[in-house]
Amino acid sequence: MNIRDAKIYTFVGNPKLALLVDSEPPAISEMRFNNEGKYWYAEQDGWVGYFSDGGKGGVSRTVTIIAGEERTFSKVGASRASVFNRENLGPFVDVKYTTDEEEFEEGPTQMNKATVTLEVSKEAADQIGVKLTRETNFDGEVRWVPSSLGE
Repeated sequence: MNIRDAKIYTFVGNPKLALLVDSEPPAISEMRFNNEGKYWYAEQDGWVGYFSDGGKGGVSRTVTIIAGEERTFSKVGASRASVFNRENLGPFVDVKYTTDEEEFEEGPTQMNKATVTLEVSKEAADQIGVKLTRETNFDGEVRWVPSSLGE
């Protein structure tokens, strides 16, 4: 992934990163998943895929694990990067992204959600002259928040 541009947007009072990139994230089928307990995650070219096993929904997912075998999960739970960070996995950062310059200019409502590695997020932050600050909430979830260098 190459970051062509980045900016900060605010969602419910929280600053987040939006990225203009040269390519879409890899398909889940192309990624190789590892786990720690019920938390499954994969990283490829800076993009991250993740889910938790044993969710309450009826969503299923088939992935290839690190060992190369396919494995199907019948009750996949959605999660956030901050939950995986709390479990000392990653660190990962949830972002908005697009490959389309017009969508990027229109703002994050037109963009897709994705998760990237902290290294990718720092690269994007450096491009626009901001820093990423580590924050922990009351549940111990860890997220990386962009802020102006002067803050």
